[in-house]
Amino acid sequence: MKERSFSRLIFIQALYGREVSNDSKDLDHFIKRVINNYKSNILKEYDIAGDIIDYDKSLLDELVAKMDSNLSEIDVLISKNLKEGWSISRIDIMLLLILRASVTELIYFGDIPHSVIIDE
Repeated sequence: MKERSFSRLIFIQALYGREVSNDSKDLDHFIKRVINNYKSNILKEYDIAGDIIDYDKSLLDELVAKMDSNLSEIDVLISKNLKEGWSISRIDIMLLLILRASVTELIYFGDIPHSVIIDE
């Protein structure tokens, strides 16, 4: 898996962990848990050396910062594009987190082509 793709996966998994745990801890706490889980479980299961985990830390840090500081704006954009009669609370939590992450990249990461963001 490419570094940027793995960063996005870590981001979504950490967001989900924070959401389902109803824990207000900083997202960095959940990012560390995702990475540690990957190292201790996934790599062992497939007998892969633990030092090959490469991810784009700067992308991950910027995703966290942009989404956390602009969440209200991101949710308004998502809400405006829902089917009439739908509210953001009706969206499955995993889909909502993926939408939030995607909208964050589409709006705040002009250097990443939209086709790449959509593909991811």
